[in-house]
Amino acid sequence: MPSDADRSIPTATAPLELCRTGDVDMDNQHLRILVGLQRFAESLRGPFPLQTLGARLKQLETLVLDHFQDEEAMLQRIQYPHLAAHQAEHESLIELCHELLDQFSSPESPPLVELPERLLVLFDRHIQGVDMDYAHFLAAQAEEDVEELPPMTSEG
Repeated sequence: MPSDADRSIPTATAPLELCRTGDVDMDNQHLRILVGLQRFAESLRGPFPLQTLGARLKQLETLVLDHFQDEEAMLQRIQYPHLAAHQAEHESLIELCHELLDQFSSPESPPLVELPERLLVLFDRHIQGVDMDYAHFLAAQAEEDVEELPPMTSEG
């Protein structure tokens, strides 16, 4: 019987199921990153030239770094109380990705086709973990905003 730790993790080739944070821009950026991971995985399976593989990996890196910058700006704008911890998580995730890329470039590396799956696991955990924390904060703020609205009156 599988444990919670063995739960099904999305794959770079399976349809994507995305957790929604409540911020449309962040959710769209998450989706673009996951699609970028899928495209990178396709590059590894297909007869793509090496420069296509490199270009897709560079595009993925740009998507992630831009997303982190935008997300941190949004969190600052909404005065998210755990911004510093979230920034540290982003830095840790970037470091883990670099370590993973180094691991796959060594002579004893695992098959390169496994790289997108491993990257996907890192991003999936990030989205379902710390990003969902700020999603709860956004939801609570939205509830407070609704409670502050004046009561509706009927005219007539």
